Amino acid sequence: MEGIHENQSGAFVTKEHPVPDNRREADVARGELPEHLQSAAHTIALLSRIDIYDRAGRTIFSGAPAEFRERCYREGFGSWEELGGIQGPDKKSIIRFGARDGDGFVDRMYADVIFHRIATYIREADDGTKLQELEQKMAGSTEGPDVVEAGEKGAGLSDGEMKGLTQEAGEFIRTYEPEVFGVLKADRYDGIEMKIARDGVNPEVGRRFQAHGIAKGSIGSQLRSLNELLTHGIDPERPFYTTELRMTDEDEELAAGAVGASGPYDTGSFIVISHPDKPIKDGIAGVVVNEHFYDAIPVLQKKFPGVKFIKASELPIAVEALTRP
Repeated sequence: MEGIHENQSGAFVTKEHPVPDNRREADVARGELPEHLQSAAHTIALLSRIDIYDRAGRTIFSGAPAEFRERCYREGFGSWEELGGIQGPDKKSIIRFGARDGDGFVDRMYADVIFHRIATYIREADDGTKLQELEQKMAGSTEGPDVVEAGEKGAGLSDGEMKGLTQEAGEFIRTYEPEVFGVLKADRYDGIEMKIARDGVNPEVGRRFQAHGIAKGSIGSQLRSLNELLTHGIDPERPFYTTELRMTDEDEELAAGAVGASGPYDTGSFIVISHPDKPIKDGIAGVVVNEHFYDAIPVLQKKFPGVKFIKASELPIAVEALTRP
């Protein structure tokens, strides 16, 4: 943890905590975080071990995600004025707290909100895992040779294949070395790759596609949901909500106020899209894949050759191509 108190120029951060502006105070009061801090919290929740240290570099807490969650809700981590940062098992800092935002530091006033957001993500991941285990138990699935069962729309991924692809995606997330949070780089994994890509779609093109985001539960649950959807199709007996892939910022704000959603969920692993100018019930034309599942694309493409699997980073160009004859 050497140098955790230095900014990018090597100078120590010695200023007292500044008076936050009204907007930041309001965000913290509502428990809201900027997107890059939401991404950091999600990354931390997926670690095998979480360490919190104070301004002097001394360890305040070190434990597994479940232990972090319990400590967060029961007693917390002490005074936020003394916090130094959060790191993973590799001892590399993911968040460094400082007197203010900037120079690689995060304002300490966000600390409590960050901790509770991490705890929430840990709970959601745990709930998703338990749900998946229950579904497997109810289906009578057991470990053994992979068996591919044909669905109404064709053969999908086996349980073994889904387990392997999920493990690979989890390993990608666990071994990813987060950048110092500040300016987001599109060529680096930052947890909101899908959102960045969707924002880059031309609204005139995005309006032509119906979209449905798959973001609930663990990444394993999300892959299972995608496999079920592509194998058996949309269940007419269950609600299946869609929205336009991309609208103008103004229209998305209006949609958020009217129906509670400004677009498809773009914080998960996948977004399924329709053929241009057609309802999604007529067929799924493509699946946008977030970066942690990029290595799964060749397997998915082989299993579902009639669907186009699109890397999130290539989404703006890919949907343009889908509109051409």
